[in-house]
Amino acid sequence: MVKANILAGMVDAEGIFTIACCKRISLNEFAGRIMLIIGIRVEPEYDKPRAGNIRDSLADISAAGEALGYHPDYDMNSGLKETVKWFQKI
Repeated sequence: MVKANILAGMVDAEGIFTIACCKRISLNEFAGRIMLIIGIRVEPEYDKPRAGNIRDSLADISAAGEALGYHPDYDMNSGLKETVKWFQKI
């Protein structure tokens, strides 16, 4: 996301752009990947859906690619690993 913000400041583009990795992933899979990286396992707690919750989503970053020249530098796993490393340092 930092890269996208830097690119946005360098071009003459206006609008709202979606910044993501362009792959569908469930919240359960996302949590599982984080748990695998940090080496712990906890059981998720589920509650009933709340008004406004998004059930399924897949980001389209094509507008950010066209207007800003944005393309992700990391895939989901490598990005999560780098993020966890950063948080472990602070």
